Amino acid sequence: MKLTQLAERTGTDKRNIRLYDRQGLILREPGTRDYTHYTEQEGEAVRRVILLRKLGISLRDIQFAARGYYTLAEVLQQ
Repeated sequence: MKLTQLAERTGTDKRNIRLYDRQGLILREPGTRDYTHYTEQEGEAVRRVILLRKLGISLRDIQFAARGYYTLAEVLQQ
């Protein structure tokens, strides 16, 4: 799906999605860095980031969890 479609489906704006992508919060398969197309799995990643932000989790902590430095449970306990 295109960036505009992803923004509409997730209820966030395109700037946030681009930020999440640059920060490594939308984990893409190697070789699929096509910035004009997002898969449903990447849409789920955006929804997850939005939910965690609503729970008060910082982007930094979400990034650490996405990279495996923390588990999601550890992030939520902080």
